[in-house]
Amino acid sequence: MKTLSCIAASFVFTVCAIGSTLDLAKAIHYVSPTNFHGGLAHPYLDPGDNPLSLDSPDFLQYADRTGGSGEVMFRLGLIGAYIGDGKIVHFLPVTPSLMKEEIESEYKKKLPNLTSPTIGKINGLTAVSLTAFRPTGNPNFFCFNWIQVETNIAVKVTAIASDVASFQKITNSLKTITIDKKSFLEALKPKDADVVTNHLEGVEIGSIKQNGQGMGVCVLHTKNKIYSISGGISPSSTAAFQRLRDFSNISNALRVVLINIAPDIPQTDLTIVAETNAAAIGPEFNDLQSPNHYFNIPPVALVWHFVENEVPKGFQKEAEYKMNAILYIRKEPSDTN
Repeated sequence: MKTLSCIAASFVFTVCAIGSTLDLAKAIHYVSPTNFHGGLAHPYLDPGDNPLSLDSPDFLQYADRTGGSGEVMFRLGLIGAYIGDGKIVHFLPVTPSLMKEEIESEYKKKLPNLTSPTIGKINGLTAVSLTAFRPTGNPNFFCFNWIQVETNIAVKVTAIASDVASFQKITNSLKTITIDKKSFLEALKPKDADVVTNHLEGVEIGSIKQNGQGMGVCVLHTKNKIYSISGGISPSSTAAFQRLRDFSNISNALRVVLINIAPDIPQTDLTIVAETNAAAIGPEFNDLQSPNHYFNIPPVALVWHFVENEVPKGFQKEAEYKMNAILYIRKEPSDTN
């Protein structure tokens, strides 16, 4: 199961960048107190003060809808893991005793009046829990539950309240937690990118006016579709298209345009390659579906808008190039659907 643990580590470090937080949330069933509302959280994408944390942001959050006392938060975390030299994650065998030691170590310097950790079962899965109380500040009452889903992968549930009655109600609700282990682990697996391959026949380069300012536009023509990209089109990208045109009649040359789209990132990568050394550079475009694909070739532009079968209104063509190249449209899966 070390592979699954590595998947979890990658998930934590990239802040839910593989799998789907929605699928992850669907694998957990929890009945919150009647006056609570909540569900899927929207992770804060800045790692903040601890970029090497072994916990993800909260992916489920519930709070008192009346503005009263109480909140319940779910996050993904690693147990029996540590970061060694070279920022490499190392994994230890996980036992209930180790889970007790780690949860106590996590909170003993942060909160006073900790109870001793207890070992139990939640939905048949090994879990450790402890509570804490602080006489001053808000909230006053804390309950921490770490549920071992698989080897070093855990769901960490935190419940907080500011009065005894609310705390009792919230901790009772934690007994309703169930986890579909199979679906949960499936949600952690990277999802393949969707890759469409086209024969690029020509490119039009021009501009449009937006808010009184000129914006560069490229319109890419294939046999059956057109694709438009705009914003961030620079002279270097225009020169790259010119080079692609010039290489179009060289039989052994590598001629590729790659548009790499990540739905959860505002900018889209535009990569253009025209090289005679196809054997050395060609492997860069192998296995584009892989979610772990890494490009050593930097993009020529980061563009803001990508549309299919549409030319931006008011497009003014400034140049047109006929060419013979491969066009890849690579769409990474969204983290939230």
